[in-house]
Amino acid sequence: MTQELSKHERAVAARFGIHPEDTTPAAEARRNGWSTGTRLHGGPIRVHGREVEQPVDIVLTAVGLEMVLAIPAVGDGAERSVTFDARLWEAVK
Repeated sequence: MTQELSKHERAVAARFGIHPEDTTPAAEARRNGWSTGTRLHGGPIRVHGREVEQPVDIVLTAVGLEMVLAIPAVGDGAERSVTFDARLWEAVK
């Protein structure tokens, strides 16, 4: 299920020269049907076959025109911008 931008969101994006159809984190989230409140599981990060970062779960707090903000799903952590390129991500039901 793909979420489309509203007419207003497209107008704002055009005004600022943003192309939300690009490969931004927000565009990827929309393509995958992820929105505010979606919990995601990110697999471990591996370099040369060695695990260098543990798996992580996050909850999306905002999907903007280009950026996505999230907080850790467990514990207390600061909200931060996220990208989806270093891990394999999947929505947690």
